[in-house]
Amino acid sequence: MQYLEQERMLRKEGLNGGGLRLEKDAMHSLKEILACFKVDRWTKLVAKKPIFELDTIVSTSHAQVGQQNRMISDTWSRLYKCMDLAGRDVDKLQYVINAAESIQQKLEEVVGGGSMSNASTDLQTYFGCTVPDIVEIQTPPVSVTKGRAKRMKTGVEKAVEQQMHARMCHYCMQVTSHDSRNCPEKRN
Repeated sequence: MQYLEQERMLRKEGLNGGGLRLEKDAMHSLKEILACFKVDRWTKLVAKKPIFELDTIVSTSHAQVGQQNRMISDTWSRLYKCMDLAGRDVDKLQYVINAAESIQQKLEEVVGGGSMSNASTDLQTYFGCTVPDIVEIQTPPVSVTKGRAKRMKTGVEKAVEQQMHARMCHYCMQVTSHDSRNCPEKRN
């Protein structure tokens, strides 16, 4: 019955026999695409599935895991169906919010309220240690990070210093690695 009404509307709008060939006048007179031609991939409801795969529950029996997955999927589909029924109506959305809050309160009472896991408890269980009450780490000493007090010698300069041969200093009259120009006794 609904199909016949939509076909009459198509003929009225200028579509030939329900076909997809539109005439120029019919294109300008259409205000929106009819529901029978709207595909889910064009709407925001295309991602009507939970984003995360919840297969991390380890169970002894495969049938129990399958049943849990079906229950999780059914829960998500019911939640999305409720949101779809609420649409953009503020009163209906407020009703959904109130219902979700009441469900959350009931679940917190069942679980025990305070035992709901949060990020810090998850990290503590993952690493196997607790956060200490008193922090015993001291701040590092302040250091100068810009520049250097003395110029760094290149590899060539280091090699030249190592290969220096002994020579006779005419100031102190010793065979050493210095000469009379840079004799340490001359400086004193």
